[in-house]
Amino acid sequence: MVAMVGVFLVELQDGSTGEPLPGFSLDDADVVKGSYISKIVSWRHGQAQSLPREFEGRALKLKVAMADASLFAVEFRCF
Repeated sequence: MVAMVGVFLVELQDGSTGEPLPGFSLDDADVVKGSYISKIVSWRHGQAQSLPREFEGRALKLKVAMADASLFAVEFRCF
């Protein structure tokens, strides 16, 4: 029997239009593979782990694409 390992990707979208933020689309997202209690997501091969200041104060949407995975909680932190 082969154990399944879940994967997920995260996209950040403009809160009003639903359009992906430049550099933070699913195509830019780094795949997260495995089971985690805490995991920082990233984009563009680890080059981006937080939003640029130009997005501060704007409403955002979060799109999560998953395969063989379950999501139980999301936490946002300001660095």
